[in-house]
Amino acid sequence: MKVSTVMTKKITVLLGLMLSAFFVNGQDQEEKILVAEKMIDGVNSACEELRPILSEDGTTIYFVRNLCENRGGFGQSIWMSKKLSNGEWSRAVLPEVINTRANNAPVGINSETGALYLIDVYPKSKLGSGKGITEAKMSEEGKWEIGERVFSIKQDLKRKKISGYVDYFVSGDGNVMFLSMSPKKGEGSDLFITRRGEDGKWLPLTSLGEKVNTAGSEFSPFLSRDGNTLFFATDGREGLGGVDLYKTVRLSENWDEWSEPENLGEPYNSSGFDAYYFENPHGQLFSSNRGAKLADIYVIEKKVAPKEDELLADKKSENEEQEGLALEDDNKGSEKDKKEDIEIKKDGIRIFGGNKLANSDVPEPIMVYFGFNHAYLTPEDMSKLKKKLESIESPEKYTVAITGHADYLGTEEYNQRLSEKRAKTISKLAYALNYNIGSVVGKGEAEPAIKGTDEAARKMCRRVEIFFEKGKSPQ
Repeated sequence: MKVSTVMTKKITVLLGLMLSAFFVNGQDQEEKILVAEKMIDGVNSACEELRPILSEDGTTIYFVRNLCENRGGFGQSIWMSKKLSNGEWSRAVLPEVINTRANNAPVGINSETGALYLIDVYPKSKLGSGKGITEAKMSEEGKWEIGERVFSIKQDLKRKKISGYVDYFVSGDGNVMFLSMSPKKGEGSDLFITRRGEDGKWLPLTSLGEKVNTAGSEFSPFLSRDGNTLFFATDGREGLGGVDLYKTVRLSENWDEWSEPENLGEPYNSSGFDAYYFENPHGQLFSSNRGAKLADIYVIEKKVAPKEDELLADKKSENEEQEGLALEDDNKGSEKDKKEDIEIKKDGIRIFGGNKLANSDVPEPIMVYFGFNHAYLTPEDMSKLKKKLESIESPEKYTVAITGHADYLGTEEYNQRLSEKRAKTISKLAYALNYNIGSVVGKGEAEPAIKGTDEAARKMCRRVEIFFEKGKSPQ
């Protein structure tokens, strides 16, 4: 979808909105922060991922993969990924039946039946123009079945011509629909609403008005489960990037009065493109191109923030350690040499090992050293680590045991969680590269690499160890 930009954006730091992302748990008084985490390769790809929708039980993600070789050629198709028993997501697959040679997209999911609402491009509905909505259900045998058309702009709204692309969202109960479309040819898209009346027919289309709509484009609408909050994306307001996510609250039972839109701030928005927000009790998802040219799917997670005294005690180290990932392709030298090397370098994360040892069927262990309070990789870091793991031939022949560690700063509970997050970060990448995953554990601060309280010693403790074993682990 092309979104026109009609005004120059200023990258604005909205302090109040950023602070609203923090909250305190009344029991343990631990400060927490919301963090946007990019989903693993296999869901995301070198193409563009948009419109994530999470099933009611939280086990399936549906989304659009765009600018890619899809069912209809170089267009957009619906893909799906399943959550595995180990909590990871499967490699996305391209379902048949719900994908045609036209551009396909999900625009909602029924919260009771699990049926998808799809842009209508299906022969059975005899439209084929995308100017309507069709319902698709999965049979007990696990096969998709295209149902009847549930909405048509031409028939239900009595509108023969619509200028440009139409974006939709259908509520979980199937009774409320938001449309994004251009009022006039050449203008940006605005948000409109229609609802089912008591007779089951769709009511006339109503604009959300000038309080919500701008001279720019408003699109990717999503209505909260309680029906009171509308999330959407726009390029018509000043924000953090070219396209930002906003929310507006319904002020009237008649659905005709909405509050002044509020920027969601970080981590939902970035200096890039952020849109297609979706949530249910199992998670929050959206699409963003932060750190990349094309959009990927991100999830929002709650992370425990480090305590202020911990940050202050290591502030200098933390500032020095945010320049990315440096690789060492050889493992020469003693542990003392490595310690000194890590001490004088400014890299937040460093890697040693992975070479094939003489007279051995498996590579030597890989040691990944993290920066202070780091558990996640930037796209650049992820690319470099991926290159290192890909250098090992035939990864499917190996099972990896992944163990995370932390230094002694902070509470034992916090360091335990931090070590587990570090291990999970590495396991996601290893899984995406076809390694067999054995154990994935965190040891917290219990097993320091070397004893000592200075910064050089603590750096050696902030690590993940990747051990290789030939063959698959027993199920």
